[in-house]
Amino acid sequence: MIFNDKTLNSALSRGEIAPCYFVWGEDPHLKAKSVERIVAAVVPDPEMREFISRFDRRGIRDSAGADGYLNAVIGESSTVPMFLERGLCVVRDFPLEKLSNAGVKRLKGFIEGLDGSTVVVFYFPSTEIAQKKGAPEKSRYKTVLKYFEDGGANVYCPHYPERECAAVAEKYAATLGGRLSGKNAQRLVELVGTDMGMLMRECEKLCSAADGGEISGELIDALAARQVSASMYEVSQAVFAADADRALDVLDRLEKDGVEPVVAAGALSGAFLDVFRLKIMLEGRGSVREVSEAFAYGARDFALDEYSQAGRANRAAARRLSMPAVKKCVDLLAQADVDLKGGSRLAPWDVMRSLVIRLVSEAGAC
Repeated sequence: MIFNDKTLNSALSRGEIAPCYFVWGEDPHLKAKSVERIVAAVVPDPEMREFISRFDRRGIRDSAGADGYLNAVIGESSTVPMFLERGLCVVRDFPLEKLSNAGVKRLKGFIEGLDGSTVVVFYFPSTEIAQKKGAPEKSRYKTVLKYFEDGGANVYCPHYPERECAAVAEKYAATLGGRLSGKNAQRLVELVGTDMGMLMRECEKLCSAADGGEISGELIDALAARQVSASMYEVSQAVFAADADRALDVLDRLEKDGVEPVVAAGALSGAFLDVFRLKIMLEGRGSVREVSEAFAYGARDFALDEYSQAGRANRAAARRLSMPAVKKCVDLLAQADVDLKGGSRLAPWDVMRSLVIRLVSEAGAC
């Protein structure tokens, strides 16, 4: 079985409990909530949850340790505590990449032998499971994931799309006594990002500041904790508009916030690559879907989508800028990355300021 957080919740509400779950994905909040729901379904009484068996990967450095860890999980799962109707074993960040081939076969047999008397949850709150082609651990995780699909459930929790995040923010603010319009919810998502945990924390902060009133765009701009990529998107839009002062103001704010220049440069590169890819697409060499899949955009496909504010702005930039100018900007960003990693005598933030001025010059010449 394959679930996302919503379909998992529906299945659990119907009393459908799988023998095992593999919970993974990009959104930490949705992963944590999914595990909470599984725990609540398997062990409804909160006072009985102290009997849940829990494991994490700390201290495991090689295949011998990983195989031993698996043996401990299997041993613990073989008995049901006398106080529970079902046993429950929650395993955090199992080091599949360190498991021997024999260990993988043992895990397969263990999953196939589960009868539901004990539910086993493999939960990956910290481990980033690579999905791109060529990732060294991809095949190992993909193999084990298929075991869970066949013997239980694969629960994938990606970030929600931008529009869905905005709808969630609007509803969540209402439950907190605040009023957040659809337009301002969209603005909040563009600044904060699609990480559901961060988005909900920002809603709580803004509702508290609004004190039961309307959460205005001005309040969001003043208080929302911008993700670096959102701030660098703001820089990119200033560059495309040839507004050097606005771009430099954002850099000053990031420097004061303690953001690493190399991180800011990476986010700015991403914003320009969005425009570069859209430029190619708009010249008739691909579709949004093809570009999104080729470059693993996932929930970030709003940067290409004509229905989002960011996507529309990127498309406008792609139409206005010439291909030589876009390519020159990408080259300048690549050189800045080298300079930030020791290739220049300038201070790192001065490298960034010089970069922005040169980017504005290229964009303004079009």
